[in-house]
Amino acid sequence: MQSREPHFTVAPGISRTSIIGDRYCAPYPIDLAIVNTADGFSVKSIKGDVVFNLERPTLISLHSRRILYDTTGQPVVTIRRKIMTAHNRWEVFLGESAAAQDLIFTIKRENIFHRKSPDVFLVEFKTTTDCRYKVEALWSQRYFKVIGVQSHNVVAQTYNLPDPIQSTAFGEDFWVKVESYVDYAFIVALIVIISEIN
Repeated sequence: MQSREPHFTVAPGISRTSIIGDRYCAPYPIDLAIVNTADGFSVKSIKGDVVFNLERPTLISLHSRRILYDTTGQPVVTIRRKIMTAHNRWEVFLGESAAAQDLIFTIKRENIFHRKSPDVFLVEFKTTTDCRYKVEALWSQRYFKVIGVQSHNVVAQTYNLPDPIQSTAFGEDFWVKVESYVDYAFIVALIVIISEIN
């Protein structure tokens, strides 16, 4: 069983949204570039430093298993598609595990019949039956937004750099801004799933 880092409050009135780990919750907004590579994709900081790498399997697997690694090569989460589900459900586990006790959250399409843009996905956690976040996505236009269900706050969303020269230098597909104290590894895991669904 993988070790978990607890959710906790950093200051009165400010809650740290620690889902995968406290070390991924910065006290300031984080800008991340999503860059496609031959083996998967890389996630870079605004300075161009690699933050995460995604490894895609060389062979098609039954569960479409993906592993997100940090810069030291350690697995952060394992992402896999749950087979035989009507809502295209995906599961995320801590580290390189796929054990039930290491399940962190699942994500599924809200409505499989009504396909107006953007699609809406529900994020459900193992510790509760309530949906904690909704994800709006229109992948063909690189539109992605994560909204807290209770607070209605946008905790992450895509955007374009105003400087086209800087944008080209990074070679990114798109950028995402993650708000303060929000677990950016969690947001990247959501991006991986949405990209695979589409």
